[in-house]
Amino acid sequence: MNLDIDRIKFEFDDKGFVHIPCTEPMSAAALLELAKSFGPVLEGERHTRDHPAIQVISESGLFGDQDLPWHNDFSYGDGDFFGTLLANRKNGRVASTSFVDMATACAHLPEKEQERLRMLMGHYYLPAALMSDFYSDRQERSMKRARSTRPLVFDHPANGKTVLYFSPGTLRRIRGGDVNVNGLITHCERFAWQHHWQPNDVLLYDNFRVMHRRPPFVGERELWRIQFSAWTEVRAAS
Repeated sequence: MNLDIDRIKFEFDDKGFVHIPCTEPMSAAALLELAKSFGPVLEGERHTRDHPAIQVISESGLFGDQDLPWHNDFSYGDGDFFGTLLANRKNGRVASTSFVDMATACAHLPEKEQERLRMLMGHYYLPAALMSDFYSDRQERSMKRARSTRPLVFDHPANGKTVLYFSPGTLRRIRGGDVNVNGLITHCERFAWQHHWQPNDVLLYDNFRVMHRRPPFVGERELWRIQFSAWTEVRAAS
């Protein structure tokens, strides 16, 4: 399959979300090549397939078949792997995935509220129930040292767009003021859309720009996920 990498990168930067429909499944090597065209990929030690950078998300793998609340991938992470590639490998259709453009959600907040949220710091960590599914003991210690924090509103380090960021599923606390998190979720859901998975679909999305969730499901379903570094500027900004 021939991909226009320059177009994909432009769309990723412009919209924060790229849908690549495929008539046949992309191989593990092709998916890795696509992710690596942006930057280094994150390698894990558990629930991987074919390559340590390919994580298996399924009813018996990462996340299982339960509800996944709104979140941003790698909010808790050590490093700058804030790009996600998801590939539908089996029955993705049994559960759609919802997304929100957080630049749009931010733009629809009052200007004074945007400025207030810039002064508040969110602290993120993966729920304990999921940590052992993702990472080895060594990696968990690294995550604890990372103590990932960032303002609830900031300018994107690559394109300067103002984004709202609070990853409800991994948010541990907010410092600097009071925030109605449920109210923010309700606000963001006004701008949500659903992706109804088709066979062999591949998605790429910017986790500084896009928040997502997935409902519970029944049956077999398998997606492959690769986390990649999309911008050299992110590490300094975090």
